Amino acid sequence: MLSNFLKNLVRQKELAYYEVNLNDLTIATLGAEGLERALHLIQQIGSSGQPPAPLTCLPSPLQSFPISESITRHDIAHVGHESVVFDISGALTAIPEPTIVTPGPVLERQAPTVETSTEPSTAQLLEKVVKLVENTIQASEERMAAKLEEHALAMQPEGSCLLSQAQSDFLATDRIRRKHPKTIREYHFFFKSFIEIVGDKKLSDYRYADANVYANAISKLPRYPHLNRAFDNCTYKEMIEIGQQIGAPVIELSTQQRHIKILKAVFHWFADKFNLNRDASEGVDMTQYVRDDDQAGTPFSKDDLEKIFAHARVLKYKHPDEYWIPLIGLYTGMRVNEIAQLYTSDITQEEIFDIATGDTRKIYCFKVQLDADGKKRLKSRNAKRTIPMHSKLIELGLLRYLDDIKARGLKHLFPGLKWGENGPGGEVSSWFNNGYLRNQCEIPDDTKTFHSFRNHFETVGDRSEILETALIRLCGYGRGMSIWRVHYIKDATLEECNKAMLQMVFPKLDLVPYHWRQYKDYLDKVTKNATPEERVAVVVKKKRGRPPKSVALI
Repeated sequence: MLSNFLKNLVRQKELAYYEVNLNDLTIATLGAEGLERALHLIQQIGSSGQPPAPLTCLPSPLQSFPISESITRHDIAHVGHESVVFDISGALTAIPEPTIVTPGPVLERQAPTVETSTEPSTAQLLEKVVKLVENTIQASEERMAAKLEEHALAMQPEGSCLLSQAQSDFLATDRIRRKHPKTIREYHFFFKSFIEIVGDKKLSDYRYADANVYANAISKLPRYPHLNRAFDNCTYKEMIEIGQQIGAPVIELSTQQRHIKILKAVFHWFADKFNLNRDASEGVDMTQYVRDDDQAGTPFSKDDLEKIFAHARVLKYKHPDEYWIPLIGLYTGMRVNEIAQLYTSDITQEEIFDIATGDTRKIYCFKVQLDADGKKRLKSRNAKRTIPMHSKLIELGLLRYLDDIKARGLKHLFPGLKWGENGPGGEVSSWFNNGYLRNQCEIPDDTKTFHSFRNHFETVGDRSEILETALIRLCGYGRGMSIWRVHYIKDATLEECNKAMLQMVFPKLDLVPYHWRQYKDYLDKVTKNATPEERVAVVVKKKRGRPPKSVALI
């Protein structure tokens, strides 16, 4: 088997010669017949475990092999650029080293041996040759096996792995690992639910019908199954069946849309990664997840705003966030979580240049941005923006409130809010939508929520005929997909956004100004219980120079 391996390599001209190094000894085998004769002797020595004693025991083709006295260690050490080979007759001769070399693994050189009077026999030399050749061939076979395995993987059809196997590759990408833990859990939910509902197939075997089966099943998934004992220890398929039997409410349309977006994101990535012929998620129609007009958010009317900001209700507020967050939402259109997670450092003064007058002045702004600790969240990269502060907020006393919070050494603009999984905006939404708006203001319309402030701001901007680019910048939307939006029209500057803010015509409301006494008790309690993470780090500057000399008192 060993000889056939080398013989085939020579015949296929894939190996010019075989080379093994031991100190300065180089043994090269050339030609099929020479290999056969040399390996005949090598196999005999290797199978017996020790070399044959007399040379007469060697095979007949090798009877002309030189006696031990004719090959000395000195001769072997001075082979130099020559190689010892077996010729066709079996004699051991020296030939110049070939110019084209295919080296085997380089073995670690052994320490030179001390010259002794006893010269090694030919059989002992051949025993070393046997070991070297066998080790080299074994290493070559391992390299060839690795290359064959690599080649087999490269020739593997694209998308031949199962979805469960490709899951780890997707979740291990840096883009996914940097996402919020809640988003990562949603991806885990997708893989588990998709495999349970559709099945674990090869990526190339998924069809448009499979994606539609999953989308249809998601639309029937019960809402809050962990709160209903009927769904304990059930698969997602079983949850859907039981939910339909008992008439359980299903997840909202916006939640369905989020799951389908994850489906599309995953299969888009797989199609690009594995060069699939089709993207199974393209068969899902996203238009069915767009809310109807009667389901979409509705802006607040003037009557609604008068109820929300009525003096009798506002004067009962105990928390400053109840007073300020709705007002900031009204005059900036910011999302509830963007407002609720503001720090005192997020209200800044920015310089703007008026092209008409040539003057430079400073204006107060809200900076919607992430923090270094990774605690804040933004809906998209376009949500990062700078919004000029409306003059009405300054008039009501927002800057005075800012100074009060800074004087207490608190970092959060609205201290005391609980930062849940969705940020501090979840607590504000729960208070405003479920309690204040429905029960106290008696506005029963389900399409009117805190987000209606954003709808109202955008509607006012549109009716005030401000620049569309300014409104897009103020609200934190993308530029759009048209070529002239993406490549040609520049974003609105901060000065243009400020002009747009001044140009917007808001309804005239009788608003209660801020007074610090109304929230003093609450802020005192929050300040007392604040943790070091909730306080602004105090930077103590070390005085430079030598300390003053002490004066001895006499």
